[in-house]
Amino acid sequence: MTEDNDDPDFEWIDGDGAADPEEPAAAPPPYAPPPYSAPPAFASAPAFAPPPGAAAAPTMAGDASGLIQRILNITLKPKSEWPVIAAEPPSLARILVGCVIPLAAIQSVLGFIHRVVIGVSVPFIGNVRMPVASGLAVAVMGFVFALIGMFVLALIVNAWAPFFAARRNLAESLKVAAYAAVPGWLGSFFGILPVLGVLVGLLAGLYAIYVLYLGLPVVMRGPKEKALGYTVAVTSSTGDVFSITRANGAITFPCTVPATATTRGGCPGTGVAAGTWN
Repeated sequence: MTEDNDDPDFEWIDGDGAADPEEPAAAPPPYAPPPYSAPPAFASAPAFAPPPGAAAAPTMAGDASGLIQRILNITLKPKSEWPVIAAEPPSLARILVGCVIPLAAIQSVLGFIHRVVIGVSVPFIGNVRMPVASGLAVAVMGFVFALIGMFVLALIVNAWAPFFAARRNLAESLKVAAYAAVPGWLGSFFGILPVLGVLVGLLAGLYAIYVLYLGLPVVMRGPKEKALGYTVAVTSSTGDVFSITRANGAITFPCTVPATATTRGGCPGTGVAAGTWN
């Protein structure tokens, strides 16, 4: 039974309690988009800052002045310079860019001038000059072998460390190999001189051994009373290694801590001229 009802708010309910399906549902409210707001401005990334204790990236001006200062300090006052070197964070880039590569390049250029421009005195033959192409090849090979020689010397320093109560640390050994050889590098630069070059090379080689003697206990943290034996072991092993690698007096590793005298145009540690050929 149904009854009529004129009330507009009246809703018919079926017997089961459901609303009359014929009654239209209320329309949803119209969609209103949220108000537009401009995105925040992009913040630029902060400038890179190296972590505390990290070595700063080398610069051209800093490399030149630092190299000259390091050469002067390690040559003229090695006792006070070795503690400074030992306190520096190990950095292969600093050692190569700030020491080894410039000195190896200078030696290669001087060796090229000696062999190609000035010439080499050969007994019973006279003054002999190499062709330019051969001289360039020898100079490039000498430069590469100089880098290899530094790493070989570092391995020798590191290998002997435990035998003399020093610490084994290849990064610190690279410091010793690079900076102890600086006087020998300087002495090899005089190899283009006929007689004076031999004398200067010999003195520079002996002085480089002394610089090595001062640096080993400081950088490798070994007892000073064992520094002499450590030095003898390193220099003798270096001479043996590079003598074995020498092929009948051919080109050898040209730059390392000298164990023997330097010949004309040569480099300490080999006993033969850098770029000697058969």
